[in-house]
Amino acid sequence: MKLYILACKKLSKKQQFVQGTHAALEYSREHGLDFHPILVMLECPDISAIKELIKEYKHSEFRDSYYNHRITAVASREIGHLVREFKLI
Repeated sequence: MKLYILACKKLSKKQQFVQGTHAALEYSREHGLDFHPILVMLECPDISAIKELIKEYKHSEFRDSYYNHRITAVASREIGHLVREFKLI
């Protein structure tokens, strides 16, 4: 099973990785991941738009106080079909 992690494209690659990792940890905490998923970290051109697209799927958001508590990354398992065109981080 894959866990898709989408990080805001406007952040540096290093920050995308950090924020994406936070989102993965939030997903694990909120949804009780009991297996080790394949992680797929992707750049997301518009986090707000993707959040609307994935609202029907189990997902977790990460909001960072350093970025005024805005969403910097999200994680979800069932959205591969929605993010096929996104670039790997």
